[in-house]
Amino acid sequence: MEISFLLLLSQVSFTQDKSDYTWVFGGDITDSLENVEGSIIDFTNSNRETYYREIPIPMGASNASIADRETGRLLFYTNGCAIIDSTHNIMLNGDDINPGELHNDWCDEGYDYPQLNTTIILDDPAAPHVYHVFHQNRVPKSAPAFGLLYTQVDMDLNNGLGGVTIKNEIIVDYVTLKSSYISACK
Repeated sequence: MEISFLLLLSQVSFTQDKSDYTWVFGGDITDSLENVEGSIIDFTNSNRETYYREIPIPMGASNASIADRETGRLLFYTNGCAIIDSTHNIMLNGDDINPGELHNDWCDEGYDYPQLNTTIILDDPAAPHVYHVFHQNRVPKSAPAFGLLYTQVDMDLNNGLGGVTIKNEIIVDYVTLKSSYISACK
């Protein structure tokens, strides 16, 4: 009796986290789409599937996406300029992240934010509907100067499409860094 309880407990406790099962990329991938093109790489089934579709915003190197922990379904993504919901529309209050000169010169002109791997999305273990977006913005006149900003997304808002509740909160004011990449470990 004790062994069966322990086996059941171990299966319930160690369910697979699928928050990285859907990735959104952009660029001119195929000539079959008329507007901004993108690809969605989906790992929710046993095989990888890639879908090409029109995406309303340009996607570049400063992108990040997050999927539902249990299903692997896309929740939202960003191009460093805005937070985009799963219907590929700008999320409630999700416009204008990374404010400043680069945002004005690039995002406002219809491009993505011009930085490599500078955005990461983390879930909140204490609040399953809350996600934390950490993103760097750069001072263009002094290329190695970066700031680290924080944006919070609540997926319970806007009928489950999510909404930004905190935006562009400064964590680290501008400092000189050797690299612009951002990563996290559990």
